[in-house]
Amino acid sequence: MLRFVFCLLLTLISPVSKALDVLFVHSYHHEYAWVDTYYSAFKNTLKTTSLRDFEMDTKRLNHDSFQSQANKALAQIQQYQPKVVVLADDNAIKYLGQRLLDSGFHVVFMGVNANPRHYVQINDRLAGILERPLLKTAVNEAIRILPETKKIRVLMDAGITSSAIVESSFNGKMKQTIGWADVDVAWAKDYEHWQTLVKESPDLGYDLLLIGNFAKLANKQGETISVPETARWTGKNSKIPVFSFWKYSVGAGMSIGGVVMSGADQGNAAAEITNAFLQNNRFVEPRIRRPQQGYYMFSRSELERWQINLPEDIAIQAIWQD
Repeated sequence: MLRFVFCLLLTLISPVSKALDVLFVHSYHHEYAWVDTYYSAFKNTLKTTSLRDFEMDTKRLNHDSFQSQANKALAQIQQYQPKVVVLADDNAIKYLGQRLLDSGFHVVFMGVNANPRHYVQINDRLAGILERPLLKTAVNEAIRILPETKKIRVLMDAGITSSAIVESSFNGKMKQTIGWADVDVAWAKDYEHWQTLVKESPDLGYDLLLIGNFAKLANKQGETISVPETARWTGKNSKIPVFSFWKYSVGAGMSIGGVVMSGADQGNAAAEITNAFLQNNRFVEPRIRRPQQGYYMFSRSELERWQINLPEDIAIQAIWQD
């Protein structure tokens, strides 16, 4: 009898663990500007504070660590049993998506460049936001700004995201003609290779660089070089104009700009899907969406440095970084 009373009292005074609403798994890390932008937008739009997150950190860790990082994320998910798991970017859905669906979890994905069917079997417990960098649009607009352009080098790191971008935007083609310009994609295997590709481009006949994904560049010591450092080095050392399709690499001493994307669009849209699920206990149609994305952004100082005048219709729509 005394044991029963003791157990009853212990139950009454012990805190009751509340089920977690959302557990958010990042493929990358908070110091990466893309993550900071989308996650801030996600939290600002989300209508619950019952939220935890986990960083897989696959931009800085070796590929051999990816599976163990996914296992750590899965352990947290199993511990907290969230109502919704949000997976950001390709590595998270690649290493966790199907395992979570097989375990009965509801999953929202965002920032995924490849076709989600490459990673998971689509069912009614999956919803998400496709990310489609506007590479062809970015190339066409760069040509319109610099109409004498005949040859463009698109420069990215050699990570999974870059491969998915080329597959979805260029149908996997490393060489093609867009408008009247020849467009070549070059993948940098490390930071020193990136520097070589930048420096050699004018001698190979390229008229401009369009820089894309470059958050997975490491030096010879294996240390990951930050995105701002790479962007600043590229802006300073390139002998030809540098355009970009990511907001975080536009600005004084970096790239001129162009048609860019921001992670805020992805974060807001993913939060809206999550909010609707928490309210309805199911995903509402359409479950897989493509948000409105892409806008003109330019650096005044870089335009002045390269003595470039924007067409009037572009200038009046542009967002200015400086």
